[in-house]
Amino acid sequence: MREELNLMLANYKLKWVNLVLEKGLSRREVARLSDHSPNTISYWLGNYQLKRLEGLFNKSRVSKSYPNQYSKEIVEKVLEIREKNNFYAQK
Repeated sequence: MREELNLMLANYKLKWVNLVLEKGLSRREVARLSDHSPNTISYWLGNYQLKRLEGLFNKSRVSKSYPNQYSKEIVEKVLEIREKNNFYAQK
């Protein structure tokens, strides 16, 4: 289901990109027709030129890293100190 939606959205974007590539309209003209910003049209156009239809698929917004996560060594050290001092959260 999610892939079908992603394909539909990519084809929607392609419709607007093709107006620039095949019909010769400017990005600003397409932006006015589509109710999207000229920057969005430029972004889609650039992605399409780099990766074709795949470039128009929505990308995951899930974080690929956890910058605020403590390292394994630090977690182990904290647990060791808690165990040694018999210090745990009160229930």
